[in-house]
Amino acid sequence: MQNLTGQTAHSKVQAAVNGIHAKYKAILQLERSCDELHELFVELAALIKKNGEMLNQVESNFDECIEYQEKAEQHLSKAEEIHRHNQKLTCWILLAIVIILSLVLMWLFGLF
Repeated sequence: MQNLTGQTAHSKVQAAVNGIHAKYKAILQLERSCDELHELFVELAALIKKNGEMLNQVESNFDECIEYQEKAEQHLSKAEEIHRHNQKLTCWILLAIVIILSLVLMWLFGLF
């Protein structure tokens, strides 16, 4: 009977050890999962930082684009003004040439 009781006690101890061992394995798995989760958060933080820097660069490029556009509009306005001035100047020069040619022809034909 003592042998039967000893085996029962041994079985209980063995079951308790197996239970503790299973819990230990579960704790190790939980620790690995926490480590993986920590690594994911570290990677996520790095990605967020990198994306933040990229967004800052995009914003900077956009601001520069707006500045270039404003300068381009100013240059276009100036070019249009110069073009109108040159057209007027060309008309005046052509008119002067026509008058001079008319005078020269009139002089050649003796109309003066």
